[in-house]
Order: sequence, then C-alpha cells, then structure tokens
Amino acid sequence: MCRIAGIISPQHTRLQEDILQMRDAMQHGGPDGAGVYVDAEKGIALGHRRLSLLDLSTAGAQPMQDARARYQLVFNGELYNYAELKEELQALGNHFRSNSDTEVVLYAFIAWGTEAFHRFNAMFALAIYDTHTGILTLARDAVGIKPLYYHQAADRFLFASELRAFKALDTHWSLQKNWSIYFLAFGFIPEPFTQLQNIYALAPGSYMQINAKAQCVNAARFVQETKTICITQEADAIAAIRSSLSAAVKRQLVADAPLGVFLSGGVDSSILTAIASKYKQPLQTLSIAFEQGAFSEAPYQEAVASAYQTQHKAYTLSADLFYEQLADIKAAMDQPSNDGVNTYFISKYAHESGLKTVLSGLGADELFGGYPSFKHAHRVNVLSHLPFFTIQLLQSVLSADKWKRLSYLYEKRANYYYLVNRGIFAPDQIASILSCSLQEVRDALNELKDIKIDASATLLEQNARREFSIYMRNQLLRDADVMSMWHGLEIRVPFLDQAFMHTVNSIDPALLFQPKKGKHLLIKAFQEAIPKAVWDRAKQGFTFPFQTWMQSMEFKNDKAQTHSYYEAFRKQQLHWSKLWVLEQLG
Repeated sequence: MCRIAGIISPQHTRLQEDILQMRDAMQHGGPDGAGVYVDAEKGIALGHRRLSLLDLSTAGAQPMQDARARYQLVFNGELYNYAELKEELQALGNHFRSNSDTEVVLYAFIAWGTEAFHRFNAMFALAIYDTHTGILTLARDAVGIKPLYYHQAADRFLFASELRAFKALDTHWSLQKNWSIYFLAFGFIPEPFTQLQNIYALAPGSYMQINAKAQCVNAARFVQETKTICITQEADAIAAIRSSLSAAVKRQLVADAPLGVFLSGGVDSSILTAIASKYKQPLQTLSIAFEQGAFSEAPYQEAVASAYQTQHKAYTLSADLFYEQLADIKAAMDQPSNDGVNTYFISKYAHESGLKTVLSGLGADELFGGYPSFKHAHRVNVLSHLPFFTIQLLQSVLSADKWKRLSYLYEKRANYYYLVNRGIFAPDQIASILSCSLQEVRDALNELKDIKIDASATLLEQNARREFSIYMRNQLLRDADVMSMWHGLEIRVPFLDQAFMHTVNSIDPALLFQPKKGKHLLIKAFQEAIPKAVWDRAKQGFTFPFQTWMQSMEFKNDKAQTHSYYEAFRKQQLHWSKLWVLEQLG
C-alpha cells in the first residue's frame, strides 16, 4: 500500500522539485521508502511513497521498471491473485526478480495492456508510463477502494492519491463552486467532484490514457457489470457464502508485515476473526471500547477474542482523548467528511500496536442488507408516489427534523431516495445556511450524475445499489483510506473481494434481501462459528458517543457557533452530525 503522484507538463522547468513536493506531502501514507522517475526532456515525472507489505526488500521499490526499461509503474494497492497471474505470465516467458505483487501488475500490463485490469482481484490505483509511446495510463479498481485524483489543463496533467498533494504543488486552488451544497446534503463530497475546482476522482473500474502533450487520448471502463442469477436455494447460498468468504479472507491474509483484524464486536468483524484464526496463529485483534456503557461492545469483543484465543488489545476512548486529537483528525481528512473519526482512532492504535495491515468488515452491510434503510425502503417508496404538495403537508404536521428530508422526493432520482434516508440537511435548510436560493441548491444537486439502477430491480436491490455506490464508496471507503494511511496502515476489505462479490451477486435477490432479517444469509453461514450473543442481537453500528462528547466542544466555525442549530443541539434536540458538518464548512 502506498501513495502515488505524477506530472505531465512539456514546458515544465521544475519537474524534480515539484514531484518531490507532491510525493512528500503524502509521506504519512508511505513511510517505508520513496522514489521518483523524471524525464525532463519529455516533461514526465512520477513519484511514489512506499508502505511495505509484500517483499519488504528493495526489489519491491517503486517506481518500478521492466527489464528493458520501457515501462515505469507506480502502484498503490494489493493484488490478491498475484500468485496465479505470475504463473500465467511465467508460462508466457516472463522472468521475475522479486516476490512483490507490483512486478506482477507491471508484466500483466505489458502482456495484456488495459485488458489486464479486469483480471485483477485487487484494490488499486496505478499509473504506468510507456517511454516509447509517451502514453501514461491511469487505472482504479472496480469498487473504488483506493483513491485516484487528477487535474487536466491545457499545459499539464497532474494526478495523486490525495488532494493535499495538489495543494502542496499549488497553494491557489479554488474551491469547487458547489462543494458546500454537496457536503451539507450528503456529509461528504460525491465523486467525481472534490472540494477543489477542476480536480476529479477517476471513476472506479475505469482507466484513462494521457499523451506527452498532457491530453487525454482514451478513457473507458474495464468493468462490465453483469448479473447472472444462478443460486436460488438457501442451502446452496449459505454454502457458497461460507466457502467464498473463507477463500477471500485467506487471500487477503498474505503479507510479509504484521497483520491483524479490527474486532468491533459486531457480526462482520467477528466472522472475519473466526475465519482468519484458522489460517493465522496467533491472530492479532484490536478493539475500541467506551466509558459510556451504551456504546461499548467490549463484552462481545472479548467473547470472540476468547473463543479464538487471539492476541487481543482493547483501547478505551474518552471525550478528553477525542478533544486532544481533534486537530489531527481534521488534518487527516484531506477533504471534509461527516465520518471517519472511528477509523482514525482504530488505525492510530493499530499502528501503535505495530501492525501494518488489518482486515475490516466494511462492505457486508451493503451486500447483505444490514442497514436500517433496507427496512425503510418500502415506506420511502410509498411516500415517493404521493403528490409533492401532500409531502409538504406531512412535513408541516410532523415537526421532527428527520421529516424535512422528505423534500428530496420532489424529483424521482436515485440520489434523492438516498438522501431521504441518509441526508444531513434538507434543501431549504441548505439554502438558509448558505444564504442562497432553494433553486440554486436544487440546480447544484441536479448536476450530480445519478447511479445506474436496473429498472427491473426490486426495491431492496435498488437500495443496496444506492448504499454500495453512494454511501460506501464516497463515505466509508474514502474515510477508511485517508484515516488509515494517515497512520501508515493498510485496511483490507475481504467482503469486497472480487470473487466473493461475484458469488453474492449470483444469489437470487429475493433470497438475499429480507427487510426484517438483515444479513440473514451471512449469519446463517457462520452462526455456528461466532457466539450467539454476537449475532442474536439488534444491529449496533461502530459509532462513538458524539452526542455527549460534543456538548462540551468549542466550535470554531461561526456558522456552527451562532446558528440556531447550535442552540437546538445544546438542548439535545438535534443530531450531532449536523453540527459536525457545520463546523467543517470553513
């Protein structure tokens, strides 16, 4: 796992200095080594910061070139099927000088070009430069686990793993005109947009090719989304889930550096612990507990750790610790987010425990219907068919703040159905906060491209698609990446393994999703492997007692400090997330 950056600028006179600035602004994400490739004559520079996990020797250093020095690669990620691909490439006559997955990525591209990307069972963001053609190829994994941002202007093309790398190069970046509207609505800034003007996220499952003149010459998706239903019996589904997830965990345990598991005490992390303990002994696990008993899952964490005799470390968090780290938390964010504090602390403690990589249960709720939104899907669907004036009447009668989000139903779009469930502020509230018109808010939100949803999909399938493509991708994965890499830690997500997701997507949706039984198939597949107390209880997300902690917090932002929402929060009449968003508006 690493951090990457690059510049294509034919007239550039400071390539060496500037690529070092970009690269080293992300040093936290690659503390084990660094390298650059610079061709001043052609105006190309690549930078790399290394977090060593496979082949810790210098043979795995980057930028990495092939034996003929034609290709230069910078790679951020893990290729889990590198051993199989390596055998295939060796059969084609390729010779390898390292045991790193990076070298397999390089020779796979040389052998198969962009067709190589869909062969990868991986999380990755990469750039490969062909010195003969002058073409730079960028690519990002199918799910979007690893970030990759780019900026294209008439005279230059830039890319990097984090926005702070662009800021290190130029301090005058303008803010994206609608970022505050997006942030107040979603609690994050939806891709492809970022907080900075003209800097975009490369779409997951896609690649882009840029020539030596800094012009994009090709861009395409390498992932073709197809769904074939072939598992229609519950027993077959349970067996397939059990076998496929076990294989995914085994693949993702491969590392030459210390590895552990985040053990929250919930179903997903407990299952990962149960599987991982079969392949890795002793297994390290770590957890966070709280002084407030209502939020602490310590009994469940301890039950799982005891059952599998893991080397377990538990850390107790308090409001004082939260306040102490608040400035560093904000620095780690890279761009504003309503989430990620939990990942910040667990990553911090994992690093202090000597771990380099950890397994996380992220992705299970989206794949198996674990969120409350699955229970509410039918209710939202009924409301969406009401005339909008009826919805407005309901809002006037029902005074609770959450009902204000029904105003997102003024248009029948996927993004708005999502915001009814997960939105932070309603459109009229956003307009009031930003002192703009309601139409300006709606126009900005309408600029966001809707995710594609099959018209024949069931309501729960549609909800799963929204949770996966909007919430997980933009919030959970982004926050997991920036917060973990801030502490020089890699987070691996076995539930998002390509082969495992293919298995889950092959299950009949009517069997997979049951609104009153979230994650029922996943639980049935592993209920004998984890304590009953863990799976036979109400869902409790990995959340902090912010509602209490933030009562004593000194807000720095005037909008948070002076707005009527501030008083409502002090009176325990408003959810903490709204104040946390206002605090970050700047």
